[in-house]
Amino acid sequence: MTDQFTGSRRRSLRTLLVPLAASLAIATLSATPAAAAETNGHAAAGRVPGTAAPPSLSAAAVPPGYPITGVDVSNHQGGINWSSVAGSGQRFMYAKASEGLTFTDSYFAANYANAKANGLYAGAYHFARPDRGGGTAQADYFLDRARYAADGRTLPPMLDIEWPWEGSGSTYPCYGMNPGQMVAWINDFVARVRERTGRPTMIYTSASWWNPCTGNSGAFADQPLFVARYASSPGTLPAGWSRWALWQYTDQASVPGISGNVDHNVFNGSTADLAVLAGGTAAVSRPRPGSGLVRWGDQLQGFERRADNTLQHVWWNGTTWTSETLFPTMSLAGRPVALIDSANWIQVFARGTDNTLQHVWWNGTTWNRETLPGGAGLAGDPAISIDSLNYIQTVTRGTDGTLQHIWWNGTAWNRETLPGGAGLAGDPAISIDSANWIQTITRATDGTLQHIWWNGTTWNRETLPGGAGLAGDPAISIDSLNYIQTVTRGTDGSLQHVWWNGTAWNRETLPGGAGLAGDPAISIDSANWIQTVIRGTDGTLQHIWWNGTNWNRETLTGGAGLAGDPAITLDSLNYIQTVTRATDGTLQHIWWNGTTWNRETLPS
Repeated sequence: MTDQFTGSRRRSLRTLLVPLAASLAIATLSATPAAAAETNGHAAAGRVPGTAAPPSLSAAAVPPGYPITGVDVSNHQGGINWSSVAGSGQRFMYAKASEGLTFTDSYFAANYANAKANGLYAGAYHFARPDRGGGTAQADYFLDRARYAADGRTLPPMLDIEWPWEGSGSTYPCYGMNPGQMVAWINDFVARVRERTGRPTMIYTSASWWNPCTGNSGAFADQPLFVARYASSPGTLPAGWSRWALWQYTDQASVPGISGNVDHNVFNGSTADLAVLAGGTAAVSRPRPGSGLVRWGDQLQGFERRADNTLQHVWWNGTTWTSETLFPTMSLAGRPVALIDSANWIQVFARGTDNTLQHVWWNGTTWNRETLPGGAGLAGDPAISIDSLNYIQTVTRGTDGTLQHIWWNGTAWNRETLPGGAGLAGDPAISIDSANWIQTITRATDGTLQHIWWNGTTWNRETLPGGAGLAGDPAISIDSLNYIQTVTRGTDGSLQHVWWNGTAWNRETLPGGAGLAGDPAISIDSANWIQTVIRGTDGTLQHIWWNGTNWNRETLTGGAGLAGDPAITLDSLNYIQTVTRATDGTLQHIWWNGTTWNRETLPS
């Protein structure tokens, strides 16, 4: 990443990104090192002090096993030919938007717009100046310029937090702050980004700066990590993280369309994972009355979006798992969800890459497909349920932040914008209660939970009690008492339970601490016990459940390696069945057989 001065480069992570000996204290770092020759205006976070980059890295040899590459740029690169950049195979970019409270990068608007126009995933970053204004104020300054859009093509807003650049006037190396102050500053920045965009913050840093300046803080493990290290591996990650999203492995790359050397980065995942990072899709839908995993008789039916944007159908026929691709020419951008109607037809919905709603269904004989009326303008993933008349009810977020209702009335499909205005973030959850009222829960941009419901006559909207502090998308179910049960992840990584008890709304933090990532899945079993599964920050699957008396939590079998959000259903024996995506792109089946938990990899 780059500082605001084209003629004087900051002392970035380049100068001291080497593993610190255990005995190295902050006091040792406090002396400003001798200035180094600065010839390129870009971040160089992995250079050993006083040495040249290894030849293989200077030649920008992409680390094996990471084929998805991209660049980060600023005013230091000058004008860029983004058509040539895209033609060289780059898939993503970050461009500097701002620094502190006074600097806006003059090249940002062109870089951001032209990169997107040429098919790259694009993101904006802010160079942190913790000594020049609070974290909240700098996040606002940044977001006012970052042009963030929930369009499935925009990477999470990024915070570049590292060494002060040479000549900045900032106190080296931690801007004059102690670890507690630094952690508080970062937390304020991250919280504001979440509040205004509904997204996590990509954090660009290195272990050599992060660990001493934050006191080895692990408080931000739920934010994606952009690690900087110029070596053959990312090495030991900054405290708190067990996995990185992006790795800046060199500042010496030569990329067509960009003059001089440029920072080169690799992505830790598949093309589908990159879409997820940009607010697109995960392989399996999060659970709702309509879910990516449904039970058809005693056969499990799973639906996911493949890396090539096609719809994968995987099912258990009682003996074996089978996989097929439905409608290979269909291009999906969102997570598929499915339900079984009263005629025993399978109904599948997903957002297309053109932001329309796609409907795929099995009518007992053949698979069929249609684009639902009402045009495009959809931004999120749909939630679906079916009412007592066998009418399909689906809701999804519009690109304008409103809630869109698309439903089948027995004769035709219809679409309307629900009242209450915009201001919505993330994806909604839906269920239909015993009175045939449609109950929808979704998160607002301010981190509160919004309840939007049809009472048989009109649509209504309210903000649920308990304040903000929510980070994930909610999951909903209705128990045998007709009480609404919803769970969602808090910004602190805990699981929040919000429920209607017939008289009032309530909210509690579920036991077991934090350490959660992604979005939960919920189902209620025949004993009226609430069953929830959610991915941990360590990649394991966490099971959190209410047994009629108290809440419990356990780590499910099979270890870690999970990347997506789980889907859940209950089989005819009341056994829990869940599927979720692994970091290698496979679909994992984790289930309770009445005695033990089990795990297997499903066919692709």
